[in-house]
Amino acid sequence: MVPFAPEYRNNRIPATYINGRSTWRGPPDRKEMLQHLPNKTVTEYIAVIAHRYRFALLTDAIEPVERANTDSDFGDWRPLRLDRPPFSARGAMIFNYFPQNDSHFWKNGVFLLLEAT
Repeated sequence: MVPFAPEYRNNRIPATYINGRSTWRGPPDRKEMLQHLPNKTVTEYIAVIAHRYRFALLTDAIEPVERANTDSDFGDWRPLRLDRPPFSARGAMIFNYFPQNDSHFWKNGVFLLLEAT
C-alpha cells in the first residue's frame, strides 16, 4: 500500500504487484497522486495503466517547470510532465486548470495517456 494515502484504501480494489513490491492500484478516478511518487514508481504505474486501459486521463501539477520530473521520495511533491523525460509517455497534454489552495493558484495539466502499442 502507498503509505501516505490510507484514506484511499478500498477493500473492493485489490493491491497489485509491480516488480515484486505491493503497491496501491487505486480507483481510476483519483487525481494528482503520481506527483507524490518516485519516478521509478510513476514509470511502473504508467506502464500498468497503458496496458490495462485504451486511454486514461492523468492529472498532476505541471509547474514550476524547473522542478518538473525531478525524482522524489514517497509522499514528497514535485510537478510532473509525463510527455517529457524520464517518462516520455505516449499521449499529449490536452488541458490545463488552476486549482486554488488558500491564496496560491497551481497550474495543473491533464495528460491523455494512450494504450501501449
